Amino acid sequence: MAEKGAPDDVPEPLFCGLNGGYYTHVRADSPHPSPRPARRRRTGVQRDKSLWRCPRRTARRAGGDETVISARTRERIWMMKRIIRDFYVAEARGVLPLLLLIQLLMCGLAYYAGFSYVYMLFIPVLAVVAFLRAVYEGQRFREAFEALPLLRQERIAKEYNAPHSCVRLYLGEAHLLSDCLVCRSRRTLRLFPAETLVQANIQEYSGRNRIVTDLRLVDSSGKVFTLEFWGRQKQALDGFAAHLTAWGVSVR
Repeated sequence: MAEKGAPDDVPEPLFCGLNGGYYTHVRADSPHPSPRPARRRRTGVQRDKSLWRCPRRTARRAGGDETVISARTRERIWMMKRIIRDFYVAEARGVLPLLLLIQLLMCGLAYYAGFSYVYMLFIPVLAVVAFLRAVYEGQRFREAFEALPLLRQERIAKEYNAPHSCVRLYLGEAHLLSDCLVCRSRRTLRLFPAETLVQANIQEYSGRNRIVTDLRLVDSSGKVFTLEFWGRQKQALDGFAAHLTAWGVSVR
């Protein structure tokens, strides 16, 4: 029976239910009822908090509109984040003890020599600057890594995780992989593909600076990146130069 106040020409529905994702609405005056599709919510990309902060962006970087991130892509992203994480940890180990010593020195001067405590605010400012510098270097490395082909990213990730040659530098180290060079030196993080390096110059000094030997890498764009070897670290310089020569880099 129709409700009070409803038009008489509108028949009352006999059945309304859900049938395999479709709403079936059968009316009395319809001899051949047709299912009406239900409105479906757009689920988008499957979220996975173990990857990037934005999984939708992760799927686009993986190379398509797929909703499930493959295990190989997951491993490649995790290994790239591991390289950046190792850089952050190494920078923290080098900067935090130095800032702590400066803080203790400032406290001693403020207590015994009467220095103003306002100068102690200089330490947090240095910590913030060092943190922003590390984040900037990590972001620049991430952009250089993602610019490479996907298969090469996977190869770099596997070689970095496996045992490989690593040369100690002043304030860092250089990871010698099969077709690229990952360097952490002087508060910077760089990725050098083998085809981008055109020349390497070895610079030795005399006098008080003879303990230092520089290796200046020149890429195809003309930019120069300097690696410093101190003391016993210079013993690995010959092997480093031989590795570059195998790539076709001119070492002088």
